[in-house]
Amino acid sequence: PAVWLLLMPTDLTFAKERDGLGTSRNALSASYLMEPFKEYLSTTSWLIINGLDPRIKDGPLSEVFPPKEFGTSGLSAQAGAAQGPLVPYRSPSQKFSRNILVTRDFSPVPFQTEPSLAVDPKDPEHILLGVIDYNFRGVTTYNSIDGGATWEGPNQVKYPPDDLISAGDPVLAFDREGNAYIAQISLALEDFRVGPAASTEVISAIPVSKSKDGGTTWGEPIASIREHIDSKQLPDNGLNPYEYQLSVPFLDKPWIAIGPNKEDPSKDIIYVSYTKFVSHTPIAFLFDIMPFLGIPTTESSIELVKSEDYGITWSEPVTVSPIVTTSIAGSLEDGGDVQTQVVQGSQPFVTPDGTLYVAWMDTTDDDSFKKRAEI
Repeated sequence: PAVWLLLMPTDLTFAKERDGLGTSRNALSASYLMEPFKEYLSTTSWLIINGLDPRIKDGPLSEVFPPKEFGTSGLSAQAGAAQGPLVPYRSPSQKFSRNILVTRDFSPVPFQTEPSLAVDPKDPEHILLGVIDYNFRGVTTYNSIDGGATWEGPNQVKYPPDDLISAGDPVLAFDREGNAYIAQISLALEDFRVGPAASTEVISAIPVSKSKDGGTTWGEPIASIREHIDSKQLPDNGLNPYEYQLSVPFLDKPWIAIGPNKEDPSKDIIYVSYTKFVSHTPIAFLFDIMPFLGIPTTESSIELVKSEDYGITWSEPVTVSPIVTTSIAGSLEDGGDVQTQVVQGSQPFVTPDGTLYVAWMDTTDDDSFKKRAEI
């Protein structure tokens, strides 16, 4: 059985303290547990987990994902120049009248990414723009009431009070009454135990906030979905050397759509789709204290939740896509058996009669961005 086990000494730390039962506490590294799926995450989540987010300088997240060098040489001058009034400039294309710089810079890190745009169905001159802005720990929005000629902002969107930071992916939508909604990813830390080991891991949620004044102010966020770490003891059948399975989920790349309820067309339903990654790691303990980590298997699927009361309560998740697997199994002698299928990047759409469609990317069995992805 020892041949089956994979010892990762550089990714395990052994604390000196003992709990009330006298059991030694072994901390499993978050960087190792999230390794199987982190390359498939969207921009800001990937930056945070790799220690490259310029907002993560201290606090609990910096202890889990130590910050790396993030060069900002020469950016201060750029930021300072952009803090004044923004002047529209002509586009070289004849297809559009002009390009307008919307976002403003407030620090030596003038980065804004992942834009989302939505138009008010009651007023086509009213436009909302949502972005992740590395000046702020939450996502921000900008508001135009003249068809995009001028913009006000940034307006701050909260993330849940028990969470630590927004991981971006802001997505905007309006309901038929002109109320605006924004979905995003937020991160928190969760303590867990598996056998005699104890540690802390990052978990994610997808909060949704509502604005009744067209995006100038935003209400308290409500988590449409939040996942938690799960560990279970495996049955002892005399064949499997592993004692436990640790399952670490991560929710990524949300998208939001709003449309009529088929059962009651006078009301709207809010839909949020997202990618759910779950990394399953088998674990055995040598002498009841030293953890041996087996080869992890990562599942990915597209899930969806909905709200029929305008974002106050949310349904249980429904799996939309097949649940596909990324894993490496088999012996080196026979070449092994490699599965590298991932689903990611969903988008829901509601038709005027209330029919819901969801599209997403499927890598097929060719890993991510390796030429054979399909929709």
